[in-house]
Amino acid sequence: VLPPYNSILAQVVKTEKSAPHVSGVGRPSMLGADPADHTVVLDPETGAKYRLLYWHEDQRSRAEAMANVAAADGSCPGCSPTTVNNDPNGHVLNTQSEGSKLLYWSAYYDVANGTSPADSTNPADVIASGDNFANQIFSHLYIYADAEGTIPGHTTADSQQLNFGIDIPIPVDAGPAGHPVSSKFNSNGSLATPAYLTYTGKTGTVVYTDSPVTPFDDFAGSRTDVVQIDNVPIVLTNPGIWEALGLPLTPFADGVNLTDPTFSESALRPYARMTAEVVDLNNNPVLDSTGNPQVSFGTAPIDIPNCERCHSNARANDRPDLGGAHAVNTAIGMQDIPTLVASEYDYWRNTMGLSDWYARIKASAISILGNHDYKHGTGFLNNYDPTSTVQTSYLSRLGRQAVICHNCHADNVIAVLESKKLHEINPADRGSRWTTLYGNVDDLNNPFANYLVPALTEAMHGQHLAHSPMTDGQGRSGACQGCHPAHRSDGSMANYPITTDGLNAFGPEGGNPTGDNRDAAGGCFVGRDVHSNSARYGEIPAGDIHLNAVGQWLQTNVANGAGSDKGIWCTNCHTQLQRDLYKADHLTSAINPAPATTVRDAASLTDLATQLNAAGIAPAAATGATTWTSTLIAEMLDPGSHRAHDFTTLPWLAGRTTGNIAAVSVSATLANPANPDIDGEYNVSIIGLDPNVVPATDLFGNPAPADTMLVPQDAATDGRDYWLSVGAPKCADCHTSPFVEGLGGVPTAYAVQLGLATAADEKETDTGAFPINQPAKYSNNRYTKGHQGITCQGCHESIHGLYPVTPPGYVAARAIDETSWEQAAMLNNDSTHGPVKCASCHETNTNGTVKGTDRIRYNGVSITANLPTAVAWAHTYTAGSSKLDSTCLRCHSDKRSEVDCAELSTHMSRGRIELRHAQAVDAELGLGCGF
Repeated sequence: VLPPYNSILAQVVKTEKSAPHVSGVGRPSMLGADPADHTVVLDPETGAKYRLLYWHEDQRSRAEAMANVAAADGSCPGCSPTTVNNDPNGHVLNTQSEGSKLLYWSAYYDVANGTSPADSTNPADVIASGDNFANQIFSHLYIYADAEGTIPGHTTADSQQLNFGIDIPIPVDAGPAGHPVSSKFNSNGSLATPAYLTYTGKTGTVVYTDSPVTPFDDFAGSRTDVVQIDNVPIVLTNPGIWEALGLPLTPFADGVNLTDPTFSESALRPYARMTAEVVDLNNNPVLDSTGNPQVSFGTAPIDIPNCERCHSNARANDRPDLGGAHAVNTAIGMQDIPTLVASEYDYWRNTMGLSDWYARIKASAISILGNHDYKHGTGFLNNYDPTSTVQTSYLSRLGRQAVICHNCHADNVIAVLESKKLHEINPADRGSRWTTLYGNVDDLNNPFANYLVPALTEAMHGQHLAHSPMTDGQGRSGACQGCHPAHRSDGSMANYPITTDGLNAFGPEGGNPTGDNRDAAGGCFVGRDVHSNSARYGEIPAGDIHLNAVGQWLQTNVANGAGSDKGIWCTNCHTQLQRDLYKADHLTSAINPAPATTVRDAASLTDLATQLNAAGIAPAAATGATTWTSTLIAEMLDPGSHRAHDFTTLPWLAGRTTGNIAAVSVSATLANPANPDIDGEYNVSIIGLDPNVVPATDLFGNPAPADTMLVPQDAATDGRDYWLSVGAPKCADCHTSPFVEGLGGVPTAYAVQLGLATAADEKETDTGAFPINQPAKYSNNRYTKGHQGITCQGCHESIHGLYPVTPPGYVAARAIDETSWEQAAMLNNDSTHGPVKCASCHETNTNGTVKGTDRIRYNGVSITANLPTAVAWAHTYTAGSSKLDSTCLRCHSDKRSEVDCAELSTHMSRGRIELRHAQAVDAELGLGCGF
């Protein structure tokens, strides 16, 4: 469903404690790269150069892993002292994927790269030819000159595009940008092969894809040949980040043997340690001010979903709604699905002698494809032979190449913006029920011919929630953690949320009529993230959570609704309401939004309903309501069968109206089809990027064409609004300013390509990622930056695993996410578990606040005496904030009337301020220094 894709995203801060500082003042500074080599960290004060060596570790030490082998608990079957290598920290490594843990490059797929494995049955030939799954999955993404977004001559010519996996083959065990999955180590822990993080500079990592512009399809033929938008920018990583992009990691440590017949699910370790060390150019450790190596680590939340819990047994295969037990045939003359699934299980478990869990995973794939064939008429199992003993990647037991969902289903998460229409689906993928269901789709007069295949997210959530809501004893759907992974650091399967029969262990179907999803032992969110961590107030003050009306309602009615604090559930954030709040925003400031620009300042749910009605934001048609009420909002905030109306499925409902993405003109395309581009394609013109306003002028200040219109997300991507900022919950949904995301916008690198900016405008602090985020709207969390350009994730960790995570001893002896628990303590000087505090970068006083800040005020109060006040101010002190009201006041009183260019130059030469500070003061005072 999704490719293995996990990135290391890091920032390097030279702290106040770091030595030497030329000036002795030692303000924290963010370190970028040597312009000549983006793998080299440059300290501009001293000229010193470093690299960031990275690797991946299991949570366990080598000694612990070997003890597990001796105990034969299945966590590392087949491991030996020669296969369980340790790194310099003494942890088990996770340094490779392909072959022993993953079939990705050796899985055959006919990529349009002019090569062929020539019917070879040797996986090595598949890898050598480039015709494999790994090269196909990202082949819709392209660049022109580099991964910094450069488009020579503003061309849209297909011949100039370099497609990943086709023109740029993806190396084995590497991400699409070529980063290896890990450094490699010898058995004694010494470095064998280094891998380094690279710097994204002022542009970020930017690739391009095409948008199908679906509503404007009134030309004959395939949409891809007529109307689209070329060069849609996809910001993979923000500017100013050290990255290793899209690594194909697995949750299995090196030495794990998946083919061992005793292998068990408990071997999964879902929270790998992404580790980076500062080394010199000869790979020697660089010591910090205390004489210790500078090694940091983050969390890679990599897990395996629970498909086999339903799809390897009767839960998914003996379905009454599909005709009853043993009555569903996948193709004429073939056996029914339950028999095929049983045959697949028998082959891997008994013929091949592999473990029960491994065999169930293989069998579940046949179930998924078979049910899709029956329900939707596809022919993925047309050539499947359950008696086959062929295992090679090219032929496979499917008798065909790999099935990639994104070939038909759009999915914004990997920037596949186009779904197929039924008439565009390859005849080889049509099955025996195709004509029965749709007739002749090659006849374009057939209404089914132009039926658009739904977005992958919508199809999966909609289908699973409709058939298997897995309601718990409180009325909330348990399907979220029923499908999404729920494994833990300790490998224990106790109190797992879904049974091996595919039932919700915390609902009536699982024999627990009063159960609560939130009581599960943990997973990717539940019992892990701060919002689901009942022990959160052991690390953060109970009154220090800054809730707005929505957050207060959820705290009272959900988190504490059962009489004790259980936190919130997935469906309390992933709601249609969060889209409507986003739609109502037209912000000029994220931190201090004017009342007229948002409805998030409502005093109560009743007030919120009043403001939404006044803003003209209509409730979704599927609610049956024409106006907002506090009751309707409450039903959306906590959906389930315990409500008069269950709106659980609303966010994934087909036909749901989406918000606007941009203003476009079609006059150069539909009204004038005689002017295609060099490839015969008709590119729609983007006139304005503000989704709330039909502009009077285009992006270049010219009068906007008369036919300029706002178009919805549906117009630009068949993936609709899923995974875009509009479709992602926000901190701002529940929390008050300034504890919110920043604003979205146009990435400066893209603005340069459009001619709206120059390279001089590019900054490492840029967070624009249009069309993923949008101007005048809150960004999604992973693109936003806060305090002086530090990413929000840098201090809070990533969404679903926000600090503080659940501690050891609360659910089990070990933490659910041991890595994040230890990471926060590593970053905080007082060993607390998050969020990250001032002392991580600054010299602090006994209050925990930064020394020398007594002249800085927040809401009229000095920030030096009170840590919560200082933290609130820090959230306002973003890259664009006044340096005169902050940085300058750390050394002296307000002297803005005395500042001139010479004084700023002197400050820089003495190391008191950085260039970015001087540039900011120059711009704020209009001095015209031109630094």
